[in-house]
Amino acid sequence: MRPVRTTICAAALLCAASQAPAERWIVTEGQRGEWTGRWHLHASSGEFRIHFRQGSTDVSADGFYIRSGNVISIARTRSSDGNDCHYMGTIAGRAVTGTSYCSSGGPNRWTAVITDD
Repeated sequence: MRPVRTTICAAALLCAASQAPAERWIVTEGQRGEWTGRWHLHASSGEFRIHFRQGSTDVSADGFYIRSGNVISIARTRSSDGNDCHYMGTIAGRAVTGTSYCSSGGPNRWTAVITDD
């Protein structure tokens, strides 16, 4: 089922990526918001550079997004801690809310505020 969903969404990416401006996402993740981070979106490619922090632990990763309307799907890959994730969310204006599932478990709540880069 997942490969079919990925193939369908990939077609939507061609339109979504070219319309989005360069953005910085300020992200909070975890059941109690224990992870905070900055995601830098490269609009022309649909790619993110992801940085997270919890206490003194820093994590960096690559990300790739697919957007269809106000629904977004993000793959977090090559995480420096080995914990790759899949994020699903809904965009409302400059706010994003959703759920993530990671190699280490889930679901986890996540939110983001979108700012111009």
